Amino acid sequence: MRCSTATVKLTLPSFSAALGRAALRRATEWRLCLRGAQVQERLVAPGQARHMLDGNNPMTLKSFSLVAIAAAAALAAPAAAQDLVQAQAGTIKLDVRLTGVLPDVEAPVFTAAGVDTGLDVEVDDSVLPSIGLQYYLSPNVSFEVIAGTFDHAASIAQNGTEILDLWHLPPTVTARYHFPVSERLVPYVGGGLTYIWFWDEEGKNGFDVDLDDGFGYTLQAGFDYALSGPWSLNVDVKKVFFETGANVNNGALRSTIQLDPLVVSAGVGYKF
Repeated sequence: MRCSTATVKLTLPSFSAALGRAALRRATEWRLCLRGAQVQERLVAPGQARHMLDGNNPMTLKSFSLVAIAAAAALAAPAAAQDLVQAQAGTIKLDVRLTGVLPDVEAPVFTAAGVDTGLDVEVDDSVLPSIGLQYYLSPNVSFEVIAGTFDHAASIAQNGTEILDLWHLPPTVTARYHFPVSERLVPYVGGGLTYIWFWDEEGKNGFDVDLDDGFGYTLQAGFDYALSGPWSLNVDVKKVFFETGANVNNGALRSTIQLDPLVVSAGVGYKF
């Protein structure tokens, strides 16, 4: 028996998950064998025609399975590249991050006469939120201002005696160079200046400590990974080179504290 055939095209739209812009269309072509009910009754034994159109027919199940798989793949497709907001000249980007400031301290303590006491100061880590505001001069070059405030405890390394609880504000300005490696992944490197302002210094256990504010310089590396539309994931690492002078109990003791913190951040960004 020869079977007449017809070709049917099914177009499955795959819409952008982010902004619903231009629809992507994916098509699958499959064939249906059309048999008229009367022809089936004449040429096929009763019951056999019912079997050919029955849901248990392996070919029927296979055809619909292929269509279902194609539809699922279309709907599960990630946001199209054209839906991702790419940085251009004039783009402003806001990053909100969780930031860890991890000091790498070298701080021997001396008497007023310059005699080494054999003691050293250590400073603990701090993890708090921070923000970064970035302006793009071009898709590859931008400037960023970073702000946040952090709390640290300073103590004598040899016996653990706490001598100071401090808060500081380290505004940082960096220039960045971005080099995209794909439509989503954009690493960058940069450098700039950091000013550290010790805005609260509370002496502990009979110690009165005064720290000098000042400038340091900063190296930076990280990456942005585009998520959807203007949203992205940001991971950023900075090394800040900073040294401050400390006067203890009106100069009875003094120390030059080399802080040199590693600043590690992760968060989300939004392009305007």
